[in-house]
Amino acid sequence: MAIVSIGVNDVITGRRTRQWTAALASLLDLLESGFGVRHILLSALPPMHRFTALPQPLRWCVGLRARRFNDELLRFASRDGRCAVVSLDYPRDPSYLAPDGFHPGEPAYRHWAAAVAARVRQLPSGAASEDLPA
Repeated sequence: MAIVSIGVNDVITGRRTRQWTAALASLLDLLESGFGVRHILLSALPPMHRFTALPQPLRWCVGLRARRFNDELLRFASRDGRCAVVSLDYPRDPSYLAPDGFHPGEPAYRHWAAAVAARVRQLPSGAASEDLPA
């Protein structure tokens, strides 16, 4: 099993979604063929429109791009079939951001971990550990 969390830097640097999904497909190929990963969970991008370190209107633009990346991530996963998306419905709570206003705060990490764990529990029984040694 692999849990993949990528995209924030791609949004910030202006990478096109087509390039991003091509790189994501290559990563999935590597995880599958190089490491034998059979279950891949893709973490959605966080709500970047709430990153207080970014001034307006930049925050709005970055947030819009992050939403487009999340939409593309869902389309990618539905077409690819090797992965599923873990959606992150963060509450509107300032404590979910670190003091720098850009990185996740402790509550965000707890929320993310709980969302990933819930999605892992939805996998078929034993799927998360079927290739691990006893």
